Amino acid sequence: MVGDEGLSRLRAARSALARAEERTGLRSAREPLAPRAREGLIGDPPPGPWLGVGAATSGAVVLTGSTSALLALLAHRQGAQGWCAVVGGDDLGWCAAAHLGLALDRVLAVPIGTGGGEEVHAVREELAPAGILAVTAALLDGVDALLITARPASRLRSRDRATLTARARDRGALILSSIPWEGARVLRVESRGTLVPLRATAQGAQEMSAGYLDALSWRLHDDARGSRLELRLGGGGMELEDLAGADERGAAASKGPAAPAEPGTLTARRGSA
Repeated sequence: MVGDEGLSRLRAARSALARAEERTGLRSAREPLAPRAREGLIGDPPPGPWLGVGAATSGAVVLTGSTSALLALLAHRQGAQGWCAVVGGDDLGWCAAAHLGLALDRVLAVPIGTGGGEEVHAVREELAPAGILAVTAALLDGVDALLITARPASRLRSRDRATLTARARDRGALILSSIPWEGARVLRVESRGTLVPLRATAQGAQEMSAGYLDALSWRLHDDARGSRLELRLGGGGMELEDLAGADERGAAASKGPAAPAEPGTLTARRGSA
């Protein structure tokens, strides 16, 4: 039953987090990271694989060029019932992650610390590489996807990253990172968009241009396979377009050379705040 499966996933995720805490001396945060962030969710990630990355993908994927696209991919792999973990997300925007589709009530967050300070409430000192390895290995036993941010990932040895990749494949989990990772598939992100202000801005620095944001878009490239995908986040949620398929349809419809693709835009609508 679906309820039994959900309960089993919850127990596995909690068990993995408890083991990670025991191994490193971590303790759980006293309050949720963003208890009301999910209320502002624009839309869930659309189903189906993104450049071959789907609900059953395991191993490791490196995505460079956009933290937002990386979080959207994490939300996509999390799906409607899965659990995921974030190691080192001390500076991530959790409300933004929720808007991109990440269900925060199914996220295990393990900060690594920055050497102390008032803002680091979960750990006082930065985790050592051995602690990062232990935490990540334990979490892979109970989650579907794990995002390890650049700082902790860079502190692992090459053989440690390779070991974690093998463990993820064995557990049916997916590791996501933004830096080179042994044995990982590599995706590249090209942010598409320009800001169109409502009116000419005055001289001098301004904190924010006036206007309404209509949509954001990112273009994902798999250079090894020659495939591309357009992600667009607007008022109706996340939309996908297989650019390789669009190119083929355009070539079939015209004997002449295909026209260059229009760049995605980030537009502003006129109106008063």
